[in-house]
Amino acid sequence: MKKQGFKSIYLKFVAIFVGILWLSSTIAFIISFGITADNLRNSFQERIEEKAAQIRVFCIQNSFPPKELEHIANEDILEVLVFYSIDDLASNKSFNIQLTQEQINILNNGGKIEGSYDRMMRLPYVVFKLNDQIVFITPRRDRNIFQVVRGVISVVLIICAGLGSLFIAIAVRMIVRPIKKLTAATKEVAKGNFDIEIKTRSRDEVGQLADNFNIMTKELKNIQYLRKDFISSVSHEFKTPMTSIQGFAKLIKNRKLSQEQFEEYTDIIISETGRLANLSSNLLKLANLENQAIQEQSTIFSIDEQIRMVILLLENKWSTKNIEFDLDLDEVAYTGDEDLLKQVWINLITNAIKFSYDYGEIKISLKKEGNIIKTSIADNGIGIPEDDKARIFEKFYKGDKSRTAEGSGLGLSIVKKIIERSSGRIYFESKAGKGTKFTVELYTNSHN
Repeated sequence: MKKQGFKSIYLKFVAIFVGILWLSSTIAFIISFGITADNLRNSFQERIEEKAAQIRVFCIQNSFPPKELEHIANEDILEVLVFYSIDDLASNKSFNIQLTQEQINILNNGGKIEGSYDRMMRLPYVVFKLNDQIVFITPRRDRNIFQVVRGVISVVLIICAGLGSLFIAIAVRMIVRPIKKLTAATKEVAKGNFDIEIKTRSRDEVGQLADNFNIMTKELKNIQYLRKDFISSVSHEFKTPMTSIQGFAKLIKNRKLSQEQFEEYTDIIISETGRLANLSSNLLKLANLENQAIQEQSTIFSIDEQIRMVILLLENKWSTKNIEFDLDLDEVAYTGDEDLLKQVWINLITNAIKFSYDYGEIKISLKKEGNIIKTSIADNGIGIPEDDKARIFEKFYKGDKSRTAEGSGLGLSIVKKIIERSSGRIYFESKAGKGTKFTVELYTNSHN
């Protein structure tokens, strides 16, 4: 328990601030008392000298015995003492005043000696000789104004420091409270609870930290949902073709099948195994892209030629739908991973073909504007509904539910990862029923 207390940020803050407060109070006491005491000493010194002059004049004018001054010359703040000799003054332990021979000579010649006694208070005094007797004037010891001032200043500073310590403890508790909440919330997040939220009205750094923590938990919650959805989607995507393969394989075992049925079922199995192979390949490719496992092989190649080759590669898909291409391709050389970028054009053009109407048109434009290579692929097909636009880059997401068997929903996820890896960006415009336009921007200064 002691170790936990020592490690508590609350106790550390309180100890530091209270220590600073008491140290500053002590320094303030020393400075303020020193200044006040100096002012008092100067005031007392002036009053003592004035008193000494009055006593001299009074005794001379009235032939008054100096010894009687102890009864009539004392004041509320000053004390007048008369000694018969210098030795009597020196032997008085209350003052412990030792005069030098030079000072004694000054007294014998009618002069006066000024000084102070009491090392702590440095109380001022004046000594002079009158009618062979020694007159000693100093502030009253039984009513020591220096001790009173010191006591008052000490009490005031102690009260201020005490109240300050209390207020610091309360203030630090208020500051540390959201940190304690954050600590407890962090433990909950570590347990997998992402529904926790820290509520705070503070707008300072701690409040910003709490807001960022809430953003983090929301993102973690979304990631958790995406992970569950990913696992569910993978299971579903693998289960469907495997179920189909299993079913048709059982049918093939039936030796009573006609040759036509046998070939049909065999073609379905071949198609489904191809779909599984493609899905596995895409999953591996996406995992490698996300984990930066693919070793990038940069070469200089022509993007316009690459796009033309991809169109020829996909001829069997667009020719069956009688789709025409409108190409506006500038000659653009690019330094990057040729195979990865080829995958981008294959996926985007395949999607454009898939979602185009028969006898539709696909427009592909390639332009270089400064250090930006801008490629757009636009179709006049079914378009993307508003509800689907925010999710089209998610893994396994398929906007057109009527065509779920035609793909795995990984194409655009792979495209986005490749573009991001190439330090570019991809965005789209789409209207339901009017078509979709994807635009890819690549930056030559990132590669060349």
